[in-house]
Amino acid sequence: LGRQRRELRTMFIGKASPGRLLEVGSGSGRFLHRMHKAGWAVEGIDFDPVAAARVGKRFGIPVAVGSLPGLGYPEGKYDVVAMSQVIEHVPDPVALLKECRRVLRPGGRLVLSTPNARSVAHRIYGRHWRGLEPPRHQHVFTPAALARCARDCGFGDVRVFTLSAESAGIYRAGDQLRAAQGGAAAGSATASVVRSWFLRYREYRQTLRDPDAGQDIFLIAAR
Repeated sequence: LGRQRRELRTMFIGKASPGRLLEVGSGSGRFLHRMHKAGWAVEGIDFDPVAAARVGKRFGIPVAVGSLPGLGYPEGKYDVVAMSQVIEHVPDPVALLKECRRVLRPGGRLVLSTPNARSVAHRIYGRHWRGLEPPRHQHVFTPAALARCARDCGFGDVRVFTLSAESAGIYRAGDQLRAAQGGAAAGSATASVVRSWFLRYREYRQTLRDPDAGQDIFLIAAR
């Protein structure tokens, strides 16, 4: 789990030689700032103009406002396109994946994470699973479905796996949602935290037998 958390800080590209990186859904800009300090030439995109302005002011990193398909970036410009918890929000994930491929140079990589519909947490909480998040999440993927989408969009060398490093908060949210909707009581804050840690560890152990059991899907694919 500690190794997963460390790898997530750089979206599993920390060992790659620095190049040009575009983050779709840059949010607070912390990932872009981290990669800039590691030597990458970074840019971001976000739908929120306030967030984009804050990243520019705080870190001096350019963040465009809008969607990737609508901004008309040059073909083959980037070595990496990164998306963390973004693809589930968009109405047309296939169009987004195709545009990610178009703006990557030959051999460039797409890296992304998204909630996993086959996760242990979804099996436990059902409609109270935090990964559903209607109406903000418009698509929820399984690992096989996400891999197929990437291949159908022209990506090669597609690698998909699941992660448990950030699932403790999902378990706490599941307890709270279930309690708020008349299910079992959430219990004390301390008990909820301890339970979430235990469930995260149990989930991680289950992924050793069932690779699709982790809370989040992570995809790495090449143009």
